[in-house]
Amino acid sequence: MPRAALVIVLAVCTLPACVRVHAYQRAELAARGMASPVWPELDAADEHVFVVREGTGGATAAGGGGCGCN
Repeated sequence: MPRAALVIVLAVCTLPACVRVHAYQRAELAARGMASPVWPELDAADEHVFVVREGTGGATAAGGGGCGCN
C-alpha cells in the first residue's frame, strides 16, 4: 500500500509540469530575467565584456560606457 501511495503522490506532483507552451508564451519564458545565474560573478564578467564591446554602458545602473577610443 505505501508503494501505491508514493506512485500517486509522484504522479500528482509531476503531471502539472507537463503543459503545452504556446508560441506567444515562449518569449516571456525565455527572458533573461527568468534564468537564475549559476555563477553570478561569471555573469557579471560576461555582462562587463558585452558592455565594453558594444559600447552600451548606461543602459543599466552602472556608469561609463564605450570603448574608450579617441
